[in-house]
Amino acid sequence: PASWASTNCRRRSNSSPNCRAPRLENCRVTNCASNSPRHRKPNQSFNKEDPMDLAFTKEEIAFREEVREFFKNNVPPETRRKLQEGRHLSKDEMVTWWRILNKKGWGVTHWPKEFGGTGWTTVQHYIFNEELQSYPAPQPLAFGVSMVGPVIYTFGNEKQKKEYLPRIANVDDWWCQGFSEPGSGSDLASLKTTAERRGDKWIINGQKTWTTLAQHADMIFCLCRTDKNA
Repeated sequence: PASWASTNCRRRSNSSPNCRAPRLENCRVTNCASNSPRHRKPNQSFNKEDPMDLAFTKEEIAFREEVREFFKNNVPPETRRKLQEGRHLSKDEMVTWWRILNKKGWGVTHWPKEFGGTGWTTVQHYIFNEELQSYPAPQPLAFGVSMVGPVIYTFGNEKQKKEYLPRIANVDDWWCQGFSEPGSGSDLASLKTTAERRGDKWIINGQKTWTTLAQHADMIFCLCRTDKNA
């Protein structure tokens, strides 16, 4: 893996956004990998530096300002206050904010554009998440947006995509995760919950536990054993 050496870096103020290194300014990073014995060509000089410009572009700085302004004008004040004070949000408070995000078109930013994603660059995703956390505002619900949603748009049929993806994006369905079981925590290979195919349905038998935010959920995606002898 590449090794990195950074020089001339100091903590930046919150009002100085023009650096990709988190909270740093005046950064010059040297990629030392090309000078390592593994990567250096025969007779290549060792002391030649390969500086990288980590400054944000003008477009990226403008995007940060757009995101920051949107949060300032749209995050409900009580929601922000609770997060700053380390208090729990109600289901209604979380759903209200996620629907505001979805109405803006930022509810499922990393999904393909055909399913409601933004088509942002990696840097834009970084900026969005940094501003989301620093404002602060609630993160999108990972169980739907980051876990089951991508499985559905990658492997689901058209009916499933049309039925579930818009409801995930707008949190009309709150999904939770059915992985761990009594006796099967990190060792998911030992799970005992079974799924048996009967006609066009799956019959699920078993138990799930440690299901984060299940008290709010309408739907659950599960890991189940379809072959008892496997």
